[in-house]
Amino acid sequence: MFLSDTSSHPEFSIIVPTYNRAKLIGETIKSLLDQTFKNYEIIVVDDGGTDNTKAIIEDIKDERVAYYWKPNAERGAARNYGASLAKGRYLNFFDSDDIAYSNHLETASRFISENPDVVTFHSGYDWTDVKMKKIRPTVANTGLLNKKIIKHNILSCNNVFIRKVEFDELRFSEDRKLSGTEDWLLWLRIACRYDILGLPTITSAIIEHDLRSMNIATGENTLKRTMAFDENIRLDTCLKQTVYKKAMAEMYYLTALYFSIEGRKRSRAITFAVKAFKLSPVIIGTKRTLAIIKYLLKK
Repeated sequence: MFLSDTSSHPEFSIIVPTYNRAKLIGETIKSLLDQTFKNYEIIVVDDGGTDNTKAIIEDIKDERVAYYWKPNAERGAARNYGASLAKGRYLNFFDSDDIAYSNHLETASRFISENPDVVTFHSGYDWTDVKMKKIRPTVANTGLLNKKIIKHNILSCNNVFIRKVEFDELRFSEDRKLSGTEDWLLWLRIACRYDILGLPTITSAIIEHDLRSMNIATGENTLKRTMAFDENIRLDTCLKQTVYKKAMAEMYYLTALYFSIEGRKRSRAITFAVKAFKLSPVIIGTKRTLAIIKYLLKK
């Protein structure tokens, strides 16, 4: 562990889980330090990495930055570990390969001042390539987001701010099989109990690169995630009674998409698309239907 002195009462704790991202994390931390709002801490949790991430963080001479190494247990566990060390009133979980704009925390602070009882909220974000050129439409939701979250995961973890008291009640699932969907499960659990508000101000960018976890997903590992999601959502009485069918339909449809992309597994893609339709017929009206059909028709 490498630890610098930080404010004893920071407004925000930014938790950065990382795993062998030494080539990328430096720019991420630099962007998080270049904030117009100053009262915060950064907790880097190295999830069993074997590269020189520690050396890179130790070279950053800033009292707000702390580094911890722990045995690998996947992102949910790394985020929970960081949260257990956090001193901030609000938590922000930021990926180690993305970029925060300088207004990231100031925007959040202003929103909290205007909404002093807010538990969870989400700012907007860009989606760019490694040269910071926008490659997808900007995502900026506003108002109450609870119903939108049920349909699919519209939130970027980088842009979610949650009050620590409530986070400590819920936390991320640490089920390894759920990795990649543990964030959506938490958003659903929060939305079942509290309002999640959106503000349209853009405060960060997701950087698209070849090693991004969603870019190396397959039908089989997405199916494992789906089954783990099913197990976990059944454990939450609130979710089981309210959003089970719609949420599982979304996961089955995502599984169908990845099987359709693989081409040779058309029958499996169709099987899971049908499962999704039976749980939530309205899902056929989504953009994902066109994507699945496109891949199924490819020779």
